[in-house]
Amino acid sequence: MNIPSGTLITFTSLVGVAAFSVARKITALRSGQRSSAKASKAIDIEALNGSGAFKLFHVIPLRFSGHPMIALLVDRGLFDFNELRNTLMLPVDQELANKMQISVYSDDPLLAYTNGISAQLERFWNSTEGVAARAGDSSAIEHIAKETYRFAATVRAGLINGDVFVDVKEM
Repeated sequence: MNIPSGTLITFTSLVGVAAFSVARKITALRSGQRSSAKASKAIDIEALNGSGAFKLFHVIPLRFSGHPMIALLVDRGLFDFNELRNTLMLPVDQELANKMQISVYSDDPLLAYTNGISAQLERFWNSTEGVAARAGDSSAIEHIAKETYRFAATVRAGLINGDVFVDVKEM
């Protein structure tokens, strides 16, 4: 199952693009460089979270825990909201987010963001594989889990690259 173009905010710029990590962007900012693959100094996630400058954001928000597909995947141990593949540290301060050219953190993402996530989850759930998963087909359930994480990775890359935003404040 492929993710259709225009799923959230147009992802065409993400196809085939290797995403830089937020840690690399932070390191580049601190060293006065533009973000690049060469700026690869590791950043301690615990320190970022404890600093108050960043908060942990769930790419597929926790509000979707009641979605029947997500509930099935969680029940089978195939999806974890807190897994690295579904989380990202985002800056709390708009000025820092602007410097990093990424979205600012939000407890309550834009309606367009949550609607996009919801629409894609529904596409998965109503697909041929989703119907088979509802009938208990283990391979279909595993396939849906992989597609869900693949989708989360695409959105995560969009957040990292500044192509997707969960909140828009004055720039």
